[in-house]
Amino acid sequence: MAKKSEAEMRNTTSEFSIANFFKGTKEELDKVVWPTRKQLVSESAAVLLMVTLSASLIYVVDWLFSKLSTVVFESTNQAVSMNLIDGLFAWAVGKVF
Repeated sequence: MAKKSEAEMRNTTSEFSIANFFKGTKEELDKVVWPTRKQLVSESAAVLLMVTLSASLIYVVDWLFSKLSTVVFESTNQAVSMNLIDGLFAWAVGKVF
């Protein structure tokens, strides 16, 4: 990699100046490509649509797991579900220790 000549390197040892700060800020903002109103509206609509779809999917998955857990843990025979829970707990403890 070639070294930059001293003429190409910026002087970074200068003190902070509020005028230089605003000048640099203006230079950087001039480089920004701002979207048109049409782009802004269409991209905002796309973001809102994706957020709505994602939230809906999360809601449906949560609802399905809720119904599934109700079926699994609220059986008519309470002893069966307690034996299942005790067995799972014993298995988990056996794997950890």
